[in-house]
Amino acid sequence: MEDRISELMNLVVDGQKQMNEKLDKMDSKISSTQEKVAYLVEFTDEMKDFKAKTIDELREIKDKLFSIELITASNWKDVVRLRSVK
Repeated sequence: MEDRISELMNLVVDGQKQMNEKLDKMDSKISSTQEKVAYLVEFTDEMKDFKAKTIDELREIKDKLFSIELITASNWKDVVRLRSVK
């Protein structure tokens, strides 16, 4: 009877060891996943900032191009006037 109890106790201890090993692996995977999520959140924030800056720069370029178009149109108007004076 004592042998059987000892055998069962050993099985329980072995089961606990296996369970602890599995829990340790899960903790490691959770930590790794948390690090990856933190990196992705940081990367996402950086991309949002990059997008906002890019949009602002594109707006500035668009405004400058519009100004260039207006100036060019005015210059063509002057060129036409000068040609008509000849």
